[in-house]
Formats: sequence, structure tokens, C-alpha cells
Amino acid sequence: MPPGQPGPLPPTTPIPPTGGPPPGPPGHAPGAARGGGPPPGAPLPPSWARRGRPGQPASFAGVRGDPGAWAAAAVLAAVVLTVLADLLLAGDLISIGGFRAYARGTLRAHFLVATGFASVDIALALLVAVGLAAAIRPAAPASFRRTAVAAAGGLAAIIAVLGVLRALIVITYGHAFGVSGFLGYLAVVPIAVATLAIALAVTGRPPG
Repeated sequence: MPPGQPGPLPPTTPIPPTGGPPPGPPGHAPGAARGGGPPPGAPLPPSWARRGRPGQPASFAGVRGDPGAWAAAAVLAAVVLTVLADLLLAGDLISIGGFRAYARGTLRAHFLVATGFASVDIALALLVAVGLAAAIRPAAPASFRRTAVAAAGGLAAIIAVLGVLRALIVITYGHAFGVSGFLGYLAVVPIAVATLAIALAVTGRPPG
């Protein structure tokens, strides 16, 4: 190269045309977090709307995994509270006086009032409890599934026995009161027996 002539210019980096996509991999936006999340500094969504982390159980996962067991436990709790409420009436002289009007058997009156929870509505509630546990197959069985169903079946067995005893006692009052009471108290027996049979079937088979 003759002296006094400038040398070759160094290579320069080409400038991208204006309006083109920003540098980076396809789909990348400046300031966006990896994985398509919100950009840094953006407010986070509420905790119930966030995706669970790997290995972290989602909220109400147990309810979704075994809704039948949760429903059975809820009905069983309601039945237990109702039984306790009826037992509080065992010393109610006004209720016992209703039976005393037909006879002087105070022991019979006390027994009929104390076992007032052995009724058709309680038997039906227990049947619904074990029926839900039997009909809804769990994806992830709850730890208390067998306990709740067994408790409902045991309570149904007690109600069946009390139903027979109440029917035999109330018929001793005679007249239409005794006959209608006999039929009404005996109506809980088939429901309670069916509940016990379903409970034995549910607790005796593997869940799933």
C-alpha cells in the first residue's frame, strides 16, 4: 500500500433495522420472566390463583380426592350433634308428661324420650352418608374414610336395636297411640339395617 494512504477500516457490527423484533430467542420480550410469568415488579396474583409448586399439594386436594368420605363425615357430625341435642331432653318433664298421659309407666316414658334420636330422619341421614362413600370412588382416599363409614354403620346398628325396643315399648300403651307408635318406630329398622350392610361392604373392600 503506498505511503500516505489510509488502511482498511475494521469490520463493524450490522445495525438491525428499526421496527424489527428485539434481540433474543423467539417469543422473548425484554423484562419478561422466564416461563411466561409476569415481568419483574408486577403484582402477584392471589394465592388461590397461583399454580402449585412441584411436590406441593393443591388447596382442597383431599376434598377433590375423596368427596364421598368428606360428605359422610359431615353428615355423621350432624347426626352426632342431633343425638346429643336429643339426649339433653331426657330430663324434660314436659316431654315425659306427654307419655304419662297414656299410662303411669315413668320408666317407659324416660326411655322413649331419651331414645328420641332413633328416628327415620336420622336413619336416612346415615344411609345418605354411607351411600355417598360407596357411590363416589375416591381418586385419593382420605385417611378417615373407613373410620367415618364404620362409625356411621355402628350408629345405624344402635338405631336399629333402639327402634325395635321403642316399638315394643310404645305398643304397651295401647289404643291408636301405641299402634301408630309401633309402626313408626319400627320403620327405622330396615333403613338402619341397609345402612349397616352398605357400611360393611365399603369398609371391607379396598378403596379405589
